[in-house]
Amino acid sequence: MKSIGKVLDISFVQGKLTQDAVNKIKAENIRGVIIRIGFTGYGELATTMDTCFEHNYKLLHDAGIPCGAYYFTLAYTEAIADKEILFLKAELSKKKFEMPIYIDVEDIHPNKPTVHSKAWNNCNASVRTANVAKICKALNDEKYYVGVYASKSYFGSKLLESPLKAYDKWVAQYYVTCTYKGSYHLWQRTSSGNGALYGIIGRVDISETDLDFPSIIKKNELNGYGAKVEEKKEVVCPITGKVCASLSS
Repeated sequence: MKSIGKVLDISFVQGKLTQDAVNKIKAENIRGVIIRIGFTGYGELATTMDTCFEHNYKLLHDAGIPCGAYYFTLAYTEAIADKEILFLKAELSKKKFEMPIYIDVEDIHPNKPTVHSKAWNNCNASVRTANVAKICKALNDEKYYVGVYASKSYFGSKLLESPLKAYDKWVAQYYVTCTYKGSYHLWQRTSSGNGALYGIIGRVDISETDLDFPSIIKKNELNGYGAKVEEKKEVVCPITGKVCASLSS
């Protein structure tokens, strides 16, 4: 990969960004920020919004910093995948994103394992892959630039390559280089980035990209950048009180 710049990813762990943090991120010429939009809880399988998503999206987007989103999946059954699709369609449709939408696929390591976290971690690779692919296809059909996030070791072991070939990859490998042999355009190289450099308390994940995602997404009218359907306004006849025409607003 020939990197053209850095990409950050944040969640509730980094808390609500301050305006000072946004200014520092912009000053560092970060290519984009991938924000956790939500997750499926392994207690009751509830699709849940990240508590800091709305705040962080607004500050970053208003500052002109390209934003993407990621969702922590727990789709070990098709029914769970369907719930996640409904959540993502509803929430993503409210925003525009200049960076991709990623499905985050990784093991859960809770202090108190639940039946659901165990089922996810022990899920057959073909089943897990089929459910992740279903989510990706559903979002792709809605004109989102979709990708899959996982560690290098997860790709090819707990996720099968072929069913996910159509979707971009975000590979996590904390090493001097990414040795993943498949196609990818985002490499998460560390989880120990100096958060203070970006006005963030503690550590922050840092990735490298070789693709100008915003240009591709906007050019192809993806992620909410498609042409809007003209809104029709009904015209009521003042005499009969009935709709007599509809005009474009």
